[in-house]
Amino acid sequence: MTQSCLLEHEATTASAETPPKDPFAPGADGIGETETLAPGVYFLKGATRYFREGAVSGPAGAIRSLMCNNGWVDLGDEVLLIDANMPGRADALLAEVRRTTDKPIRYLVNTHHHGDHIYGNRPIHERTGAMIISCTEMVDELRRYETGAFGGPPGRWEQVAKLRPDVAATPIMAPQVTYDRRLVLQGSARTVELLHLTWGHTRGDTAVWLPEERILFTGDLVANGAFNIVRDGEMERWPEFLSLLEGLRPRIVCPGHGGWGDAELLSRQRTFFTALWAQVDSRAKAGADLPHILSRLEELRAALLADPSAALHVIPREADLPVLSLAAQVERVFGQLQSSDSTPPTS
Repeated sequence: MTQSCLLEHEATTASAETPPKDPFAPGADGIGETETLAPGVYFLKGATRYFREGAVSGPAGAIRSLMCNNGWVDLGDEVLLIDANMPGRADALLAEVRRTTDKPIRYLVNTHHHGDHIYGNRPIHERTGAMIISCTEMVDELRRYETGAFGGPPGRWEQVAKLRPDVAATPIMAPQVTYDRRLVLQGSARTVELLHLTWGHTRGDTAVWLPEERILFTGDLVANGAFNIVRDGEMERWPEFLSLLEGLRPRIVCPGHGGWGDAELLSRQRTFFTALWAQVDSRAKAGADLPHILSRLEELRAALLADPSAALHVIPREADLPVLSLAAQVERVFGQLQSSDSTPPTS
């Protein structure tokens, strides 16, 4: 386990004051109520309405309503919180945790670098003192995509800050502690394992595994529904990560978006990505270029929907959020078919 520097992105107009509240409260607009998965293990579903066509007003509306799922685990004397969500969700999220336990939140795990999972790091850390943990490659991803936080040109935070006051008021805070492949956190009541097995949704994914309860939190490696944003995904390797997680034989799987389920969520997600890769690969091998494949996108969509094991994850039509579209997924696969830059870390 290595200490990484505490990275701050100090925007000139940003403030460390309490960020503006997110307008979406628990129980409204698709946000779930806290669910007890096992004694001391909790799941809170974030809204997914921004994924549905017509549910929000264009891409800007989608960004303004963006949020992820959260989970937390009572370790015995302290609590581990899974993902930070958006800054405006911090107070509501912490209130939900406090409804279940008054024990201190000791750890905050970032499952990957995307803003809906990490932009709330700062307010949660400031309110609780929680130690922020991720895999080492997640910090590398931050450096790659959040360039403005490292003295470079504006990155993704700056784009989102234009649309969300809570983000604009909250400079990025990166993980304080990193690990390479596996980190075991031993509490007085239970053990939690953090696993970075290969590349997948990003190059820096962490899955959170409770071996005694056989409960798995996947971050965005898995979504329960057609919610897969793949712009940073390693599309050929993603199914491999899912296969490795299937090998754990989880009883409950908690995805990054959508409701929790059983191990079938892993197999369905893996089947979708395997089928998507095969569909694009077969067309490319037949000589089709990307514009030609996209011109026949509905044929490809129909082929994926015809597979009942993959259909759960197939976006039924092009959505308000361009990054969440079958076209974007096809473009990512096609680009990686043409590239040799797809070598993951070895075990």
